[in-house]
Amino acid sequence: MEFSGTTGTAPPHFHGRSVSDPPSHFINGPAHWRQRAQETRALANQIDDGDAKLAMLRIADEYELLAKRAAARALGRAPNSN
Repeated sequence: MEFSGTTGTAPPHFHGRSVSDPPSHFINGPAHWRQRAQETRALANQIDDGDAKLAMLRIADEYELLAKRAAARALGRAPNSN
């Protein structure tokens, strides 16, 4: 498998695992995404441009969605199930 900008080796987090296995990595946890949402909202509150602020708040909402999906995965549910 060739990755752009590498010598043809897979990134270290892929070694010894199937690509279909979710990496046991902090980005799979809901806390990571909730923290990103909180940080993004804090940044949005510092922006005076209305369009930019709205874009940042939409990004924060997407981070919250990722947190919900990560929580569902942790409970063994499909990400889209309620």
